[in-house]
Amino acid sequence: MSDEETERQWREAVRKEKENNRPGPYGGNYGGSEGGSGCPLIALQFMVFLALVVSLIAGCAAGPAESMPVQPHGPSGFWTVAWRDDFNAATLDPKKWTTPAWHINNVTWSTKDRWLYGGRLVLNLSSSTSGGAVLSVNKLKPGMVAEARILFKGPDSSHAYNFPAWWAVGVKYPDSGEHDIAEGLGKLCISYWSGARILAYKVCPAGNRVNTWHTYTLERRDRSALVYYDGILVGRYATSDDGGPEHLILNVGWSPKRPIVTGKPSRMFVESVTVWQH
Repeated sequence: MSDEETERQWREAVRKEKENNRPGPYGGNYGGSEGGSGCPLIALQFMVFLALVVSLIAGCAAGPAESMPVQPHGPSGFWTVAWRDDFNAATLDPKKWTTPAWHINNVTWSTKDRWLYGGRLVLNLSSSTSGGAVLSVNKLKPGMVAEARILFKGPDSSHAYNFPAWWAVGVKYPDSGEHDIAEGLGKLCISYWSGARILAYKVCPAGNRVNTWHTYTLERRDRSALVYYDGILVGRYATSDDGGPEHLILNVGWSPKRPIVTGKPSRMFVESVTVWQH
């Protein structure tokens, strides 16, 4: 009941009291003239009060509900966020990422080829010798999940430019193995290299995921791993490594098997990276 309706009913009650020459709502005597009963007025007042209480309770109950924690796309069970980066800061968080001058996929990693813009991490291939990359400070261990939302660029919807990658590699490489979650080998592919540096698994899931945003997820288990694209299981394999911690890496490079495309057309964009644990 609205405040206006409550006031209207109250005024109407006062008017009727005056017409019946009985004490008003604030009076101490609710007995009617000629012995009439005041019960109808008392009942009305009680109903108005009850309506106000119910309205207040309903208003409180209608408040914002507590949202459930964000869960990874694909892995079952309940997970808690270990850490996350939405890349909304002005500069890259040194507590989460670093860019060592490693030489991988034909380029040397350079801080000049990675930056943040518009809430996104941008990785650039500026030449045949220099490319952008980030390596996580925190490590991925068995029993954890890593997920990134990425935009790979390419000449069409199923082929990526150059050699971009989202992957995890052991701190004690190659003993701890290597998980290539989404690697641009022309098509986007998944592969696993064992602790003995043997290519033990490789698959290139069907689908058109280039030039549009998608999520790429790795669930690392004790003796196996699962890979999901947009919540759909697209890769599953047994692992053979020492189970040690792994760095997460996002980088761009190039392959002699494909033409090099430098600069803006081939840049890799990352919207977020999230790591969960049980």
